[in-house]
Amino acid sequence: MAFEPDLIIIDTLRKIHRLDENDNQTVAIIQAALSNIFGGQVAIALIHHERKDNEHSNYSPLEERASGAGAWMDSGEFGIHISKQKKKTPPEVVVRFPRVRHCADQDQILTHMDISSMTLVPQVSALERGKQILHQNPTYSIGDIAHKLEEEGYVKSSQAYKIASVVCGRQP
Repeated sequence: MAFEPDLIIIDTLRKIHRLDENDNQTVAIIQAALSNIFGGQVAIALIHHERKDNEHSNYSPLEERASGAGAWMDSGEFGIHISKQKKKTPPEVVVRFPRVRHCADQDQILTHMDISSMTLVPQVSALERGKQILHQNPTYSIGDIAHKLEEEGYVKSSQAYKIASVVCGRQP
């Protein structure tokens, strides 16, 4: 290869082969082919779209909503499921992790989509942001945290002090 990427993203899985996606052997065949093409030192992310919504897809587990996805999820190191919340402006997107092999399960992340840059921006509560602020600088006082929360536009002053007190382990 003329370059040595750390990650290759293939969009979409169904466009790189003509095999039966519901056949478990397809996974081994495609993975072997990708390994032959790109070598074993590169991470490969395969994008696989889920089925169109119907009355059954909304109730099935996330990893089963895409055709043949079960075998792909079983062979992968991790899975990311991204779904747009209908009828929200700006668009809200939920990022879930139905498969994580090498660490603890991860909480879902609620985001909104910045239309100008097409990026997902996490929505963090004032309490979570207060915890982040304290983690970044454990010497911060309740007043410091409250000031940052207010300055960043999370909450007004009186609410900022209540949240900062909780973050610091004191009752408001």
